[in-house]
Amino acid sequence: MDTPNTLPVLHAHPAIQHVFQFFAFDHLPPKLAAMSESFAAVAAELITRAPMSPETTVALRHLLIAKDSAVRAVLDHERELAAAEAIIEVPDDEPQPDDLGSRGLA
Repeated sequence: MDTPNTLPVLHAHPAIQHVFQFFAFDHLPPKLAAMSESFAAVAAELITRAPMSPETTVALRHLLIAKDSAVRAVLDHERELAAAEAIIEVPDDEPQPDDLGSRGLA
């Protein structure tokens, strides 16, 4: 797992280890990994500082939900940008508004 600090997880409760695995980001594209990486660092820090308890597992799960939402926000933004670029682009073979007037089509 590509996270800033996986050592504390090796000694964590199995439930905490289970949730922590979902903070991996090495499989993500660079922009999504950049967003996810900071959440993985916070998760590792939480495991290091918090007691091993059910509430720590709940805290990790809520952090995971926040991470997933943030990654989806980046995904949505990238899709919106791509859609906007597709709308703006005009193929070279289609007549432009200025061309219509010069051909007497206007």
